[in-house]
Amino acid sequence: VRKEHTGIVLDELGLDVLAKRLVSEVLSTLARLVYVDWEPWSVDSYHAFSIHKGGGGGGESEREENRRSHMDVCEFSMNVCLGEKGFTGSGVRFGTRPGQVGDASFVVDHIPGWAFLNLCQHYHGVEPMVSGQ
Repeated sequence: VRKEHTGIVLDELGLDVLAKRLVSEVLSTLARLVYVDWEPWSVDSYHAFSIHKGGGGGGESEREENRRSHMDVCEFSMNVCLGEKGFTGSGVRFGTRPGQVGDASFVVDHIPGWAFLNLCQHYHGVEPMVSGQ
């Protein structure tokens, strides 16, 4: 049984070849199809990892840490929800910069079995998890 809020880098599991091929042969092609104005011709790096969140979203300090807005240092990102039945919450809120006020943001929900791609040009943070794993 995994503890709440733990993660692993896929390279550490020996999945680096799979991750590199997934990025170069599938995800970069999808990103170009979805974001037609996106211009990078190659992806120079990747960071493939898994994060496990237990029920209830951890303690208050962990929830606040997850919600902190940040911008990823990469070309694009793909989030895949591996949550079990009953998983709710933990959506990604885009458009929020540290200290930003107003309604300029929107949330993309994590739905078990679904994924979404985004260009890493926007501040984002994670909403609290409500239920499930």
